[in-house]
Amino acid sequence: MFSINYNTKNPLQLFAISHFIEKTGIPFSENCNKKASLVINYGKKGEGDFLINIPKKKESESLRGNICHNCLKLPLFQPREENCDSESTIPTEYVSDNEKSPSISRSGNTINYNYDIFREVGYLLSGQYEIVHHDEEKLQNSKIFKTPVADHHEELLLKSIITGCEYLNIPLVRKSYWPYDKKFAVCLTHDVDEFKKTYQWITKSVRAIKNRNYSAFKNQIRSLYYKIQGKEPYWTFEEIMELEKKYGVKSTYYFLIESSKRSLFKPENWHLYGRCHSLQKPCIKKLIKELNENGHEIGLHGSTFSYNSPEILKEQKKEIEQISGAKIHGIRQHRLNMNIPATWEHQAEAGLLYDTSLGYKAAEDPGFRFGTCFPFHPIGTENKPIKILEIPLSVMDVSLSPGKKGWNQVEEVVNIIEKFNGALTLLWHPPVFNPLEYPLLGEYYKYLIEMCKEKNAWIATGYEIASWWKRREEDKISLNKDDKQISIISSGERNIFLDIYCPDKNYIKTIKGDAKILSANKNLSKLRINENTEDNKIFLEIL
Repeated sequence: MFSINYNTKNPLQLFAISHFIEKTGIPFSENCNKKASLVINYGKKGEGDFLINIPKKKESESLRGNICHNCLKLPLFQPREENCDSESTIPTEYVSDNEKSPSISRSGNTINYNYDIFREVGYLLSGQYEIVHHDEEKLQNSKIFKTPVADHHEELLLKSIITGCEYLNIPLVRKSYWPYDKKFAVCLTHDVDEFKKTYQWITKSVRAIKNRNYSAFKNQIRSLYYKIQGKEPYWTFEEIMELEKKYGVKSTYYFLIESSKRSLFKPENWHLYGRCHSLQKPCIKKLIKELNENGHEIGLHGSTFSYNSPEILKEQKKEIEQISGAKIHGIRQHRLNMNIPATWEHQAEAGLLYDTSLGYKAAEDPGFRFGTCFPFHPIGTENKPIKILEIPLSVMDVSLSPGKKGWNQVEEVVNIIEKFNGALTLLWHPPVFNPLEYPLLGEYYKYLIEMCKEKNAWIATGYEIASWWKRREEDKISLNKDDKQISIISSGERNIFLDIYCPDKNYIKTIKGDAKILSANKNLSKLRINENTEDNKIFLEIL
C-alpha cells in the first residue's frame, strides 16, 4: 500500500529515511518496483496512485531561510528550489531575504516538496549543525531549538501522507507511539550527585549576599540550624519516595561515582569535593537497595570524565550493579558531558541500553537539542546507527528561571511535547526537594506529575520507555486492503498498539481476530492487537 523509493548513498539522508520509517511506524515497502497506492519519491521515481515528490540535494549549508507554517518559523539550512510552483494549497512558505515562495505544493494526486526534508532532518538529528555552529550556549540562545525542528519537518511529511490517504479513500495504519492510548510519555529521573551539602554552604551564602537576596541568605541560616539538629539538607529521598508513592509513579535514580582529581586552589573544581563519595557506605547501600525493591530504576550517572572512557563506564556500572543487585540499563553523563558521537559508542560498548544526556546545560530557557523530543538511535563515527537509544532531556530543574517564569517555561515544554506525542524527560535533583535550599522547584515536580496525569500521559522510568521503544521497533505489521476490508498481519508475540486514520470520518470495527478498539476520535482510532491472536491476523471493516 505504501512505498518509499530513494536513490542515495549519502549517510545522513539514509539515516533520516530510516528514522522517519521507524519513528512513524508506517509499514513502508522500500524501493519496490511494483505500483503502490501511495509513493514517496526521493531522487527515484516510482509508480503510485498518489505521489509525494521530494528533491534530493547534495549538501546542507548555513542558515538560508525559514519554512513558515502555523505561525512558526522552522530554520532551513539549504537554498530553495529555483523552479518551484508559484501556487500552493498547503499553508507553508519558504521565506528568505523578504522573498516568499511555496515550500510544499499540491496538484491533484501529487504533492511536491521544494526542499530536501531528509537532508534537513539528517543534518539536525546527526548533530552536524552543532559541528558547524559549535558554540552550544550561543546555539541555545539563538532560540532555533526552542521547538523540536526535526519533529516539525517529519510531521509535515506525515500530514502529506494522511492527505494522500484521504484523496485515495484508504486508511493509514501505523504503530502507535506509546501503549494503551497514552498521548505522550513522561520519563521521571533524578541525578544523585551528592548526599550531603558541603562547599555549597559557602557558595550559596556568598551568592545570596552578592545578589542582596536576604531571604535566600536567611534560608541558608535556617538550613544550617536544621543541619545542627541532625537533618541533612540534601538527603531528601524519603520525601521523594513518599511523593511518588502518593501519585503511583516510579522514577529512575542515576547514581554518581566521582573519582576525578581535585584541588583546593581551583574553585572551578570545588564541586568535585562534594561529589567524591563512596556508594559503599551502609546508609547509601541501604538506600539503593530500597529504591530497587520498591520498583524504581537504578541507573549510572557517569562521572565527570567518563564520557571519554568505556573502561570507567564499565567499572562504575559493575559497582552499582553489585550494590543494587539489579542490571544497570541506563545512564546520564554528569554535567551532561558528551563527546558526540564517541560517548554513545562508549556507552554501548559498556553494555548500556539507553542514555538521557542529550540536552542543554546552560541556565537558559529549555530547548530541544538536535531538534527532537523522541527517542532515537544516534548515528556513529562510521555513519551507522549506534545500538544505544537516546531519550533526549527536556527539562532540568536548576536551568529554569526563578519564580513564575520557571513554571511558564515548564508548561510551554509540556504543551509542545503533548502536541507532538513525544517523550518528556524530567531531571529533578534530590536537593531541590528541600524548599529552604530551592524554593518552588520541589512543588513544580508535584505539579508536573499532576498535569501530565490529567493529560493522559504515560509516566514511566527510563528503562520502561527504552524497552517499549525497542519492542516497537521490533514489532512488524503488514497490510492488505480489499474494498472496505483491511487485514493486518502482526508479529503476534505480544500486544501491538496501532493508530488507524480513516478517511471521511469513517470508523472501523473488528470482524475477525482478537483485537480491541481503545478509542475512536473523529477519523483516528486506537487499536490493540492481543498477543494470542490466531494466525497473527486481524480483519477490520471500514464503516
